[in-house]
Amino acid sequence: MLLWTTAAAQGADSLNWFPYKTGDMWEYRAFGAYPFAIAQIINVKDSVSADGKIHLTQLHRFIYPVCCEDVMFFPYVIDTAAAEVIGPSDELRNVPVYKFNVEEGDQWLLTPRGETATVMGIKEGSLFDRNTTFMEIRYDNGTLVRYGVTLARGFGLIYRGGGDQAWSYNLEGAVINGVLYGDTTGIPLTVDDKNEHFIQPGFELHQNYPNPFNPATAITFDLKTSGSVTLIIYDMMGREIRRLVDDEGFIPGPHKIIWDGRANSGEIAAAGIYHYRLLHNNEIVTRSMIFLK
Repeated sequence: MLLWTTAAAQGADSLNWFPYKTGDMWEYRAFGAYPFAIAQIINVKDSVSADGKIHLTQLHRFIYPVCCEDVMFFPYVIDTAAAEVIGPSDELRNVPVYKFNVEEGDQWLLTPRGETATVMGIKEGSLFDRNTTFMEIRYDNGTLVRYGVTLARGFGLIYRGGGDQAWSYNLEGAVINGVLYGDTTGIPLTVDDKNEHFIQPGFELHQNYPNPFNPATAITFDLKTSGSVTLIIYDMMGREIRRLVDDEGFIPGPHKIIWDGRANSGEIAAAGIYHYRLLHNNEIVTRSMIFLK
């Protein structure tokens, strides 16, 4: 839940405005070419250079619907001394896309073509029941608004869209420094190909319990009809970690499967965020979970 009121306060801590630790993850409701989609951003690598700047690589992808399979990697540079974030495109490689030592109305040049970023507002409020500060930035070329973003201190990017963008993104949940905020379950929906509407699948996959967990967790699901079931654990990169159920027949009703934290090799999996995907009679639902060490 997001609440805010206008305020003059603003902050310069770029590490709070733009969380950078490897494993941090965000999930967004995305609206655009499809009536509904789920997009995900994951910090896959961070390092510090000799000049003290933080170099971050983010993975951007759609995790629903399954037809949106593009995976993109974006490099950023966080200059903590200047309180700004540089990147991610080649054109903006040496230009800050975000600045945090700013006030409402501040503006800076992005490209030689005259594209600019303008701080439209800085507000106090709450997000996921936590007090924070929001910053709204608009990007335009002087005549056309390209898009806008909203950042939240402690959470990073919570909205992007508007202008000439094909998609808009609204934050649903995140895992930052191992803390879960909101919903990162990947809302369980499927597609009716004939009507092109999004409907509930013929089964329900529940959130694992406990979550986060160590050393084991229970994955439960309810089937409305009998049929084959496949249940697989994936890591953040989409690699199969453990195949718990492989095309086995199940009857209608509740079922429970235990994951002991081990990979297919028998070794204990690394701590981090994992996705468990249930396939039943050609319908798929995916949820997320956190394995602690």
